[in-house]
Amino acid sequence: MRHRGVKFVLAVAAGVLALGVAVASAGRFSISNKGIRITFNAVEFGEFARCPVTLEGTLHQSTIPKFGGMLIGYITRATTGRCSVGSAVFLPETLPWHIRYSNFLGSLPRISSLRWLILDVSWQVQQLLPCLYRAAPESAPGWNIELRLTAGRVEAVVLDETLSIRSRDCPVEMALRGTGAMSVLASATAITVTLI
Repeated sequence: MRHRGVKFVLAVAAGVLALGVAVASAGRFSISNKGIRITFNAVEFGEFARCPVTLEGTLHQSTIPKFGGMLIGYITRATTGRCSVGSAVFLPETLPWHIRYSNFLGSLPRISSLRWLILDVSWQVQQLLPCLYRAAPESAPGWNIELRLTAGRVEAVVLDETLSIRSRDCPVEMALRGTGAMSVLASATAITVTLI
């Protein structure tokens, strides 16, 4: 009997140690598809416009190293639909926009979200006159987006509204607000993220 108890304790200890080594060595995230689409039913462009938004792009690889600041892909298409308030348009001549990996939230091996930074974003809204907004290092470098995960599946994409971007033409800084969804490009299939 005593022998069994010792064996059980040793087996549990070995399992915990193996799990710790596996988590410590996991240095990358695997993404289920490199082609991505992010859709927002409504993005608030400050107080001046409220519009549906679609972003499409590609990731360079299906695995992403856990190194903050690493270039991982591009947004190659950005559109607004019919706005319920005001008007806003993205400037296609500024595409592609760069996507950089920032960090993750939660504790390994179960993470709750990934954070990406989309650089070079630019749009125009109509206030009293047309106002051009473009991300720049001296104001805000771009949009922080948070990919919220449930059991490895991207359940929501949230724009970080704490970053304000300045206009070259108008005195009002603007932060964008919105929660959307991410899927495989040209499909409704959800994107999944796995720690490897």
